[in-house]
Amino acid sequence: MNRDQFKKCIGQTLRLRPHAIGAQGESRDDDWTVELNADEDEVVLKHMGSGEGVVVGFDHVHSYMSDRARGKTHGFLQMLSQIRIAPDGTISAVPLPPRQAGIVRPTFNPLVVNDGTADRYLTWSARDPEHLIAHEGQPRQLYGTYTEICDALRTATGREPQFDRPNDIRHEIVWELTADHESKHKLLGGMDRHRALNPRHP
Repeated sequence: MNRDQFKKCIGQTLRLRPHAIGAQGESRDDDWTVELNADEDEVVLKHMGSGEGVVVGFDHVHSYMSDRARGKTHGFLQMLSQIRIAPDGTISAVPLPPRQAGIVRPTFNPLVVNDGTADRYLTWSARDPEHLIAHEGQPRQLYGTYTEICDALRTATGREPQFDRPNDIRHEIVWELTADHESKHKLLGGMDRHRALNPRHP
């Protein structure tokens, strides 16, 4: 969208597509508003609940659509970046992977866990359509990130992580996705390369 198109959004109550991602990896269909900065060369996307905002360029938004079911001052922003709300309330925008012409990509909302050095993207079948990812890479060992990953899974799922042998899977497999969601990897626990990570109900 360009500057003039954004001006038409000022004062509107907007919802984002795809939804923003909350602190626990949940989908947030919240209300947002936009403001132009003083030089009118950037946009401030503000969360109406918290008042927090993030500065984005015009190229972060693909298009605006009205939301007449909610009224003339409501609309949708079709985003080209994924908006994320951190536990401390700060907001960031991460570019989404490009779409191939004629191919509808499934929407993924993985649990994002920072292991101290990088973001890790975790999901399972009840959360995302992971079965639609055809490419399965080599299993990944947790090693020193075991505690951070398991604590995040306990918080997000309400389940206690359990490690089963790959030939005796009793619970839902947790996968790690690549950042572009094009490949998935089973997780291996601790220092044991022969066990896959599965959450079980408490």
